[in-house]
Amino acid sequence: MSVSSQPESEASYKTKVITTVTHEGEALDVDSVEEYKELFTDHIIANRTPKLTVFVDMGEIERKWRHGTNEGSDNEDVNGDDPGLYTNGLSELDRSLARHRGVPSAYTPQMMKEWTRAMHDGVADQGTPPSHLNLFNPANRQRALHPMRIAAGVNQPGGSGLSDIAHLAGILTTLWSRHPYPFQIAALPLAYASSTLGIPSAPSFESPLRRQAFGPDILHLVGDNELMEMGMRKGDVIRLKAGAQPWWNGAEARKRTHSQIDNQTASSSGSIRSPDPATPPSKKVAFERRYVDGGAERFYGPRIVTGGGERNIYYCCPVRLEFVPVPLGYRSTQEGEEPNDDDVELDLHNPPEMEEAGEKERDDDAALLLSLRTGGASAA
Repeated sequence: MSVSSQPESEASYKTKVITTVTHEGEALDVDSVEEYKELFTDHIIANRTPKLTVFVDMGEIERKWRHGTNEGSDNEDVNGDDPGLYTNGLSELDRSLARHRGVPSAYTPQMMKEWTRAMHDGVADQGTPPSHLNLFNPANRQRALHPMRIAAGVNQPGGSGLSDIAHLAGILTTLWSRHPYPFQIAALPLAYASSTLGIPSAPSFESPLRRQAFGPDILHLVGDNELMEMGMRKGDVIRLKAGAQPWWNGAEARKRTHSQIDNQTASSSGSIRSPDPATPPSKKVAFERRYVDGGAERFYGPRIVTGGGERNIYYCCPVRLEFVPVPLGYRSTQEGEEPNDDDVELDLHNPPEMEEAGEKERDDDAALLLSLRTGGASAA
């Protein structure tokens, strides 16, 4: 039996002890702790045995170590003679399968297990899955595979390619609507071209013209071939280009309301829109504070009034259809600012012409500030 000087939870092993004999066959079997104590008192101490020989079965120790079992010494054959089981419960086959290593993949544990079993049986390798299992048939895994990665041998419906393109087109259309191009060309005279210039199909070209940011102000600079590639006929191209500039510079364009500017004008700093007529009175004017070294800040206010000059403030002019400097002698107002009885409000639809001296002064100040910030050496 087993004798152990360790705690009861530890594994113990059988031993044979020789005291006064010299052959293993004559050794005493120590079957329990009590027999060990008896051996120690009656043979070793009483006979003053000078030499003690102990025999231990190393095979049993190895099996016990593999098991990690806590069984007592009275059950020596519990899983003791089964070399196919180990301390983690894996069989010899499981340990053999675990030796196969490959690149990481997205296969399920069941698929990986079947693949390694096929490798163990010699019908597959690390680069080729087993072909005799339906589990690895791409036809059964179409929903889990990317459309562009399905094996070429798999038969697919003829319309799947078109459906994929339509799906991608829908995504791109959604993204385009969320992030429109900064330059809004709602002012493009397509309705005017259809009714007056003799181009009935003009409104149908709004989307391609918008994508290229072709507005009536620059349409005469666009090549004929570029417009014809959009589907326009040669004659319609000539008519549209010939009529865009007169319309843009004519009285018809200047009759547009302030709300239309919101969809037409984009400043150099971005495409933040101006308020429309439904905007509260405290936000009727769109201002920009522009910085010499780049960038700008957009804010809104109720009006432009007389007061101290602001050299870096621009406002959205409903007549010029662009952001222009606040005239000299006027200043911007911000939301919540209390009105002053002495302030004279600027008529946005009849702004004063900017004096050349004032423009030059602003340019000189901007150039000087830029030189100071960039460390320019020129003093002229």
